[in-house]
Amino acid sequence: MIVDPEFKRQIYETLLHEKVNYCYQCDRCSFNCPVHAETPAYDPRQNILLAITGINPVSAENRLAIFGCTVCDTCDEVCPNDIPLTHIFSILKNMAAAKNICPDSFKGQGKAVFDNGTAIPMNPAISRRRTAMGLPEKYTLPVDEVKAVMKATGFDKLLSQLTIEAKKKPEEG
Repeated sequence: MIVDPEFKRQIYETLLHEKVNYCYQCDRCSFNCPVHAETPAYDPRQNILLAITGINPVSAENRLAIFGCTVCDTCDEVCPNDIPLTHIFSILKNMAAAKNICPDSFKGQGKAVFDNGTAIPMNPAISRRRTAMGLPEKYTLPVDEVKAVMKATGFDKLLSQLTIEAKKKPEEG
């Protein structure tokens, strides 16, 4: 691993540099992370260490390390120095997406939100649950407003550049 000066500049220009420098690698973020507990390959402390030192962890081989964060904010809550870790992880995800390095599920969900205003379009199971909870069976989403926000932020352009990898058929043996 080598230091990437451009990556370090991007991290430090996010106005997080004042906070990131106070990370003393106590490991509370990883120790309390529910994803890390189930999948040790996702390690918040390691991501922060790399960000501090300017080593860019964004690579196709390292997708889980970037996209493992579910933004539950547990790490933010337990950090003794109030470092906005999930914000840093979002920056890493954005950098990866800009390089078309993200799981197909993220690409599919982004397209679903753009097309439907929600990541999970209405289906019979959702309608049944809504009815059981006393909610209207159907509702109208402001899809045009969602698209306007996605266009204003440039997400629509990013989404159009993302490709979904073809699924490999298991080899028959």
